[in-house]
Amino acid sequence: IANFRGTIDLLSEFANSELYIEGGNEKSKKFINAWFKRIRMHDLKSQYFREYYRSGNVFLYRLDGKIPLKNSQKMMEAYGASARKEIPIRYLLINPTDVATRGSVSFSGYEYFKVLSAFEISRLKNPQTEHEKELFDSLPEDAKESIKGAGGYATPIIQIKLDPQFLHVIFCKKQDYEPMSVPVGYSVLDDINRKI
Repeated sequence: IANFRGTIDLLSEFANSELYIEGGNEKSKKFINAWFKRIRMHDLKSQYFREYYRSGNVFLYRLDGKIPLKNSQKMMEAYGASARKEIPIRYLLINPTDVATRGSVSFSGYEYFKVLSAFEISRLKNPQTEHEKELFDSLPEDAKESIKGAGGYATPIIQIKLDPQFLHVIFCKKQDYEPMSVPVGYSVLDDINRKI
């Protein structure tokens, strides 16, 4: 419904403002801006707000990695770091319809799983881009084996447990007993359909 979609786009565009870096020196600002570019911060922000207003369930998954050795040596010298550490190299916005949940009897302590689509399985089985290779390398060993063995006519259901240490979940008006929030706009969809 165009009016509904337009409202969501308008809300997300108003919420998506510029980021301003305060403090630090010129070298640190240059590093942060390069890191923002590497993790595609501008795209990530717009996708975040669009999903927040669309479904109310934002699943951001952080992938950590090390900067390539030639770059990390320069960085260690410039910033006085004593060890080469992992930093966030990518944030994935996961489609809420691809997320499965498992909760306890007390309705707390939910575990979340990413269900891979047939397309994702085929791309991860034969990665084409640097990001797809990084993603495949970051997966647990059992998921890698399942992806390598996938093929034929029947697509296997592959679920990857989302590590709570790297999962950042933002819910809009979720109750404790709900595994996910109910999208705010869904309550008006029937009324809009009737008017149309």
